[in-house]
Amino acid sequence: MPLASLARKTPMLAIAFVGIAAFAVGAFTTLWRAPAPGALAQEVCAQPSASGCPMELQTPVQAALNDATTTHNWLLNVTNDLNFTVALTNLYADFQLWVYGPDNSLLGLSNSPSTQDEVLTVGNIGTGTYWIVVDSPSGEASEEPYNLVATTVATPAPTGPTPSTLSPYGTPLPVPFLPY
Repeated sequence: MPLASLARKTPMLAIAFVGIAAFAVGAFTTLWRAPAPGALAQEVCAQPSASGCPMELQTPVQAALNDATTTHNWLLNVTNDLNFTVALTNLYADFQLWVYGPDNSLLGLSNSPSTQDEVLTVGNIGTGTYWIVVDSPSGEASEEPYNLVATTVATPAPTGPTPSTLSPYGTPLPVPFLPY
């Protein structure tokens, strides 16, 4: 009987060993792999930040403006010459949105009433760091986080006559009629 008992314990030990090994491989993979592309770790910078927290185009960030006397400062690194849109959404209080260019010039302000989304289309004035500010004009705050994202905007195709259809005086040239 002792041999039969040992035979039943051996498969159980093997199964337990395989399970522990699989757990160890999964834990190792989870702990040592890089974050997913587009993931922005916000643990490095907490709002409110006087010097600004970094953010990237196409990557949303979140923060809760839970003290109406503070402002949230974000630093958007722009490496191309495309225009972009900044959207402040998921608002539980009346917030406003400011965007400053790399030269510190004010490029836009959005102050929609109440909890409506704040959206600004920004004309790109060059590569560099754009400063985005979120605050509350009416002194409101919320424990719920807002969403902030900057996305590039495709340049629209030109409308109207193309230069080849204009006379030297800028007037449209007649289009010849070609019968079928």
